[in-house]
Amino acid sequence: MLIRCVLQITGVNLRFSNNLEQPSNNSNNLKRFSNNHLRRNSLPMKFKIINLALAAIFILFAAVQYNDPDPIHWMVLYFFVAGVCGFAAYGHYRQYVLWAGIAVCIIWMGTLLPQMVEWVKMGTPNIAGEMKATTPYIEFAREFFGVGICLAVLLWQLWRMQRRAG
Repeated sequence: MLIRCVLQITGVNLRFSNNLEQPSNNSNNLKRFSNNHLRRNSLPMKFKIINLALAAIFILFAAVQYNDPDPIHWMVLYFFVAGVCGFAAYGHYRQYVLWAGIAVCIIWMGTLLPQMVEWVKMGTPNIAGEMKATTPYIEFAREFFGVGICLAVLLWQLWRMQRRAG
């Protein structure tokens, strides 16, 4: 009885004979269920490779944050985006997770926007000349672009998810 309830909840409609031990003609229903499940969760190979590569890149981004003055929130953000890309590689999208990440990135970029405006007013001096942030605008500009990269990947994932949903 429990198995019948679970199968009905998951969408598999089995017709049992009077014996209750032998399902009658259920192979077509199971095949249809597994094919629909595979079609819904499978991605073209190129998107699977892109998502796995993005996940690996963001894991590396998180790994190099250990010597940053504020590593924890950067590691959390980069691991979050890596997780989104990893799940997306196998066709697992959650719209509320993507929207939450997008909201965090937009708010975070909003807090950095005044410093970015100052950097632009200064004539956009070089922020990549040295690794150590000797002036505040170097750190703020790098952080702004780092969050921007995360936002771009999350928006791309949202676009892919909505496009797949059709």
